[in-house]
Amino acid sequence: MYRKNQGITMIVLVITIIVMMILVGVTITIGSNVINRSQLEDIKTNMLTIQGRLLTTKEKHDFDASVNLPGAETTNLPNGIPSGSYKLSQDDLNNMGLGNIKTDSTKYYIVNYNNDCEIYYSVGVKVGNNTYYSLTDLKDQ
Repeated sequence: MYRKNQGITMIVLVITIIVMMILVGVTITIGSNVINRSQLEDIKTNMLTIQGRLLTTKEKHDFDASVNLPGAETTNLPNGIPSGSYKLSQDDLNNMGLGNIKTDSTKYYIVNYNNDCEIYYSVGVKVGNNTYYSLTDLKDQ
């Protein structure tokens, strides 16, 4: 009796590689979406935390004018952030007990005390084709 060689044929090998490439592509796409979503949620959480602390400080300031509001008034405001807003430095965040929120010269938070302590992020957050800067805009994303 003649016995055939048993082994993987070239067609089976190519099909296996194609299926693996599809699985890798789907996994990478899902993984990058999860990473982008977690970065968005991290920024929103930071903004909410800062806003909560600033609302408390503003109430203290309204009651006792000797309490200073954090931030330095700035005129160089990015992307339609209203005038009369204050840039929060790393020292301001540290003094509020928020040292775990990091800022630098390009990525920082801005507060507008006239608008219920609205918080803005200087570089914005890209969601889809849009870039959002304020916490109010990001809450719905």
